[in-house]
Amino acid sequence: MAKSLKEKPSEPSRVQLALASVIGWRGVSLRVPEDWTLSKVSSEGASGYLRADSLEGPFVQIRWSEKKGLVSVPDAFDTYVRDLQKTAKKQRREIEFKLKPRVLAGVHKPADAPLTYSWSSDQKALGLIYHCGECKRLVIAEVVAPPESDLSFGPPVLASVREHGEGGWNLWGVHGLIAQLPKEFQLEKHTLVTGHVMLRFRSRSRLLTLQQWGLANVALKGTNIAEWYEYQERNRLGRYAYRRDRTPLRGHEALWLAGRDKIMPGIAKAVQQLGALTRPALGFHACAWRCDETNRIYALSAEHFRGDNIFDQVLERMACHPGSVADQ
Repeated sequence: MAKSLKEKPSEPSRVQLALASVIGWRGVSLRVPEDWTLSKVSSEGASGYLRADSLEGPFVQIRWSEKKGLVSVPDAFDTYVRDLQKTAKKQRREIEFKLKPRVLAGVHKPADAPLTYSWSSDQKALGLIYHCGECKRLVIAEVVAPPESDLSFGPPVLASVREHGEGGWNLWGVHGLIAQLPKEFQLEKHTLVTGHVMLRFRSRSRLLTLQQWGLANVALKGTNIAEWYEYQERNRLGRYAYRRDRTPLRGHEALWLAGRDKIMPGIAKAVQQLGALTRPALGFHACAWRCDETNRIYALSAEHFRGDNIFDQVLERMACHPGSVADQ
C-alpha cells in the first residue's frame, strides 16, 4: 500500500546514477560524456533505436532487435556492412572496415559473442555488435565522429552499453530525468521539448507519469512548488479528490498529493477497466519537488489500485541530482 503522507521514502535506493551522463530508453542504457543529449528515439516495439549527440559533432547510436533462436553475430555484422556499403555507394563515397580494433579489446562480456569493428568514410566510427542470450536482443552500438575527431571516448561509452535492465527494472534516462521502472510498464506517450520532459507509462490499468521542467528559478519566481504544480497540472488534477502535504523530499521543497478519483470519473473508469478485465486503478498519488542543484522541477504521479505500492517504489528510484539516489 502506498505510504501515508507523513511516511515519505527516506532511503533512496538501488543504483548509483551519474545524472548528466545517463541515457536510458526501453531497457537499453549507456553512459555518455556530460554535455551529450538524447536526440532521437524509437517508439515501443520489438526493434528500437536511440541516438545521443554532442555539441561538437560526435554521437553514439544504438540499434536493437529481438532475435530468438540461433543467432550468428558474424552473419548479422555482414548484413549491416552490406547496408552501409549500399548507402555509401549511393552517396558516391568509399567506406572501409576493420575488425577487432585493439582499442575495443574486452569492451563487452564474451558470453554475448561480441564482434568489434571500425569503419572510416566521410566520418569514422568504432562499433560493437552482439546478441544477448537473456533478452534475445541483437545490438549494434557505435560511436561516430568527423574524421579529425579524437575517438578516445568511444571505448568507455561502448563498454557502458546495457541492453536490458536488472532485477525486472528498466533504467530510463532522458535529458536528466532519471528513473527505474518495472519492465512491465510500457511507454504510452512522451514529450521531449526544450524545458519539459514527460514520460507516461502504463501496465494494464496502472499509470505512471514522470515529468521534468527546466529553469525552476524562473518558473517559481513569486510562487512555490505547491501553487505552481497544482496550477500547471490543473486540468489533469481536476478528476481527483486528494489531500496535500508539504513535507520535504530528500531536503527539497516538495508537494505531496494523495487521494483517488472523484465519484463520477471513478465510476466511469471502473466500468471501463472492469470491461477490459483489469483491476480498477482508482488510487492516486503524486509528488512534485524543486531541485536547486539542477535548477529543475521534478514530478511523479501514479494511478494505482488499492494496496499497490508502485508509487513509493518508483519514487525511491527516481533521482534529480548526483547523490540523490543511494548506491545499490
